[in-house]
Amino acid sequence: MTKTSYWRLTIHFWPRAAEAGLQPAVSHGFESGEQFYRPRDIDFEHPPSREEFVEVVNRVPWMQAAWHRLLLILPQNLWPMIDNLHKAATVDLKDEEGRCVGRLDVWREERWMNQGYVAPCITTEACRAVTRHLRRRTEAAEYLDANRCALMERIAKRGHWTEEMVLAEMRAMLVEGGFLKNGKRR
Repeated sequence: MTKTSYWRLTIHFWPRAAEAGLQPAVSHGFESGEQFYRPRDIDFEHPPSREEFVEVVNRVPWMQAAWHRLLLILPQNLWPMIDNLHKAATVDLKDEEGRCVGRLDVWREERWMNQGYVAPCITTEACRAVTRHLRRRTEAAEYLDANRCALMERIAKRGHWTEEMVLAEMRAMLVEGGFLKNGKRR
């Protein structure tokens, strides 16, 4: 695995709160009121420039509608510039009347680049196929469903898998759960 950096631009924009003279508050749901706003994150491979941000906004229709006022005041405000010695940069956004109506934050974040995996889809049909001859088929199906993530992890570790391998692992899990005895029903 390798570690890489990416850059997160967080847009805080609360013009309605500023106009109403209210303290802005982050909305975590569907709160109503002029003081509530929802911060938005945009991730970039390199430190974002003002032009790149405007290009992203112009490509996404909801951003164009939501931030048309932001785009009008953006040229008269500073842009958060960051170098390799610092982790973050922040600038306040002021409207033409000098009121603080938002903030832009740029953060350097790190993530691990991994290989990933391909997990099989455990279908209802496959569960029926391995439990149809069991006396306690409902309990066995519930056991498989409760252990679905463990089953998927076991199969994904093999790398390449087939439908027969998935069914064999499901039967092995049923043996562990006490629903089958060495491939025979209990």
